[in-house]
Amino acid sequence: MAILKGLQFGIACCGEFPVCVVSEATTVVKWINDASHLASDCGVILSDIATILNRLGISSILLGSRGTNKVALGLAKTALIQKKDSTWMNDFPPCVSGEIEAERN
Repeated sequence: MAILKGLQFGIACCGEFPVCVVSEATTVVKWINDASHLASDCGVILSDIATILNRLGISSILLGSRGTNKVALGLAKTALIQKKDSTWMNDFPPCVSGEIEAERN
């Protein structure tokens, strides 16, 4: 669901643009890349992701190492707790400040 919502948000805010999609969810990456997702319990969601990727000209998504994107994980966890939309302009939420500062250095 995070991949789908991220793609939808990016398109809504920025329009269609070149992107690189990386996920550490091995099974999801496999299902999307080999088009075997229709048989899964999440088939409808994964089909929506595949449709958006196709529209953006992306043929596959990449498998990242666990913990590769700590900022995305921190934001996802915060979203589950807050259960509301949040936007940060020229700043970032405290839940990911440590990771962002570490990446800057």
